[in-house]
Order: sequence, then structure tokens, then C-alpha cells
Amino acid sequence: MTERDILRASRTAAVFLGGLALLLSLRVVDGSAPLEADILIAAGGSLGLALSALVLPWPRLGRWSTLVLPAIAFALFGLSLTAAESHPSSYLLYPFAGFVWLGLAYPPGVALRAVAPGLAVATIPALLGGMDPVLLASYPVVFLLGGLVAELLARIVAELRDALVVTRSSDRARASLIATLAHDLRSPAATVAGTMRLLHERGATLDEPTRERLLQAAERQSERLLDLADALLDSDRARAGALTLQRSEVDPFAVLDRAAWLSGVDLEVAGDPSLRVPADRRRLQHVLTNVLDNATRHGAPPVEAAVEASEGITRIIVRDHGPGVPEQLVESALDPFVHGGGEGSTGLGLWLVRTVVEAHQGQVRLEAAEPGLRVVLELPSS
Repeated sequence: MTERDILRASRTAAVFLGGLALLLSLRVVDGSAPLEADILIAAGGSLGLALSALVLPWPRLGRWSTLVLPAIAFALFGLSLTAAESHPSSYLLYPFAGFVWLGLAYPPGVALRAVAPGLAVATIPALLGGMDPVLLASYPVVFLLGGLVAELLARIVAELRDALVVTRSSDRARASLIATLAHDLRSPAATVAGTMRLLHERGATLDEPTRERLLQAAERQSERLLDLADALLDSDRARAGALTLQRSEVDPFAVLDRAAWLSGVDLEVAGDPSLRVPADRRRLQHVLTNVLDNATRHGAPPVEAAVEASEGITRIIVRDHGPGVPEQLVESALDPFVHGGGEGSTGLGLWLVRTVVEAHQGQVRLEAAEPGLRVVLELPSS
């Protein structure tokens, strides 16, 4: 339980205990309780317990500190029931109120574990006060039913809280995704638009090498826009389990060269140029573009690549010389919406890399390169 959960538990307990004190006081006012002194003691104890629930620093007292409140409350329940045994309504209300509080305030399992000790502390004052044996015999049933109801309530609350966490996480991820997409779309779109405007206005006065350089820049950014659109579609297909591949014998060196051109990376690739791998060429290019983008955005040059094959596995290895991935993120960095907090990062890039590689019946792993990060893609050679 967090500090906020503990505070919520103590405030909820104060409401229940204050309500109990009020109900017991009404028994005295209407003169229906045979043992008014005991009723007043129970009412005063409930009121004092309610005030302590409000004012004591429960988070500093420990994670389970507020469980002392139902323990004392069930003892007061036994005392009040002995004093007002002719009124079964008070008999039923108090334990169920206590268990409802346990169900609302604590995780599943706590309320059920509280049945036995709660029954014990409520039974002792009842035994000492000479409680009617028939009424006393129903204590276990009432407490067990209260515990079961509280357990069901706790499970519902836990599911609702988990759903709320997922919803909030999705909202944050969606906001991050929209912000990053706006940035990623705006940059290449602005380059293409600026290039076309410049060629339209001054194309006749530009020399051929300048025009060629501008056209190549526009082509590169146009392909980046298409790649981004395809990656978003693949992301949706992967989540729906509908990602299909168009396999062919692919030259991984040519795909790496194209991905490096798209990412603007000066890349040297080591390995046997005759190696081929059965893969979906377009999606393998997306994967390698994502890996190289990650290396340039979060790593540092030089960026190196290698292709090797052994035992029926083709490995494509990309390494940068940056700070690497924090140790606590190594295991989860390939999950969706997990990132190291870098600017313009949604945490979808490496997840999409893993999704596409696994669709090829391959796997991805991250390794510390000291310095930098090594991304290893393993694809079946046949």
C-alpha cells in the first residue's frame, strides 16, 4: 500500500467509526438499550477511535498500521452487542461495516485473514458479558459472510484500480505518441515542402549538383514519411495479431545500406556479402531503420553493423558508442511505451522491432557494449 492508500484507509475508517458512535448514542437517547453505561463506553470508544483515525500519522506508523482500527472496533462491537442484545440490527450492522471498510481499504486476501482474529476479539467481551448463547453461536456465520463480501469487494476495487492505472498509462502514452508523431511528421514534411518551394522559385538558377542534392533530400524525407505510416499500420496489425509477411531471399547488406541512407547514418557493414536471409524486405528495412534511428537519437557515433550466420541463424548486429540503456530498462526496453526518457521517444520503436522479428520466428536482444549498446537481431536462415 502506498502512503495515499494508507491515508484513504484511515479516513474511511473514521467515517465508519464516527457513524457507529452516532448509532450507539441514539440507542441511549431513545432509552432502548438495557445497559446504557456499556453503550456509552462503546460509543465513546468508537468516537475516540474515529478521531485517532483522522489525526494519527498512519503512513509513518507502517504499511499495515491501520489494521489496529478494525481490531479495536470489533472488540467495541462485542461490548455494544452485549449491552443491546435485544436489537439485532446493531448486531448485523457493525461487523459488516468493518468488513466493508477492509474490502475498500486493503488488497484482496486481507479481509478473509481478518475473519478469525476479528471473531476472537468480538467474542471475548460477549462471553464476559454473558451473551445469549444462541446469538453468540451466529457470530462465526456473520463474520464469515462479512469476510466473503469484503473479499469480493476488494477484488472489484483492485480490478477497477488496475483498469484506472492502465487507462492513465494509455492516456500518457497516447499523448506522448501524438507529440512525437507531430514532431516526426513535421520535420520531413517541412523538408519536402521547403525543397519543392525552393526548386519552384529558384530551380532555373540552381546548378545541377545542388538540384540533385535537394531532390535526394526530398526523396529521403518522403520515404521516411511513408515508412512512418507503414510502421503505424504495422503497430496496429501487431496488436491485433494480424501482421502478415511477404518473404523473399533478401540481401541484408543492401537493406542496411538503404536503412542507413534513410537514417542519415555513415555506416560500415562487416560480414560476408553473399549472405541472404528469407524475410519481408520492406519490414526488415523498417526494423533496421528503427534500430539505426535509435542508435543515432540515443547513442553516439560511430555506428557499426555486422552480418553473420551460423547454425541456421543469421545475425544482424548494430552497435553505437553512446551511454547505452540503463540497467533497469534492459529487460523491458523492448516492451511498448518503455523508453529512457529521451526527447521525441514514444518507446514504440524497439517494441515494433521485436514484434516484426518475432513474426519472422526470430528474436531480439540488447547487450551492453561498453561503451554503447549492441542490438542483435536473430533471424532463421531458412
